[in-house]
Amino acid sequence: APGDPDASLLIKAVRYKDDSLQMPPEYELQADEVRLLEQWVKIGAPGPAVDLGATAFSRLGDPTYLFAQAPNH
Repeated sequence: APGDPDASLLIKAVRYKDDSLQMPPEYELQADEVRLLEQWVKIGAPGPAVDLGATAFSRLGDPTYLFAQAPNH
């Protein structure tokens, strides 16, 4: 739900308020990590238009990277 963190399934999962939808399943993210994701959704959940550097966040919009990570997720 780009632009609406309260309607986003991603945000619902990382907030850990629903027993049936929690990500990551092994542990809760830190509050500052959840806030970062909420801010990202609030601005429309954009992928990087330009290389943002070698950070994990910059790879969120890279489908090749994401699909390569899927088998280990």
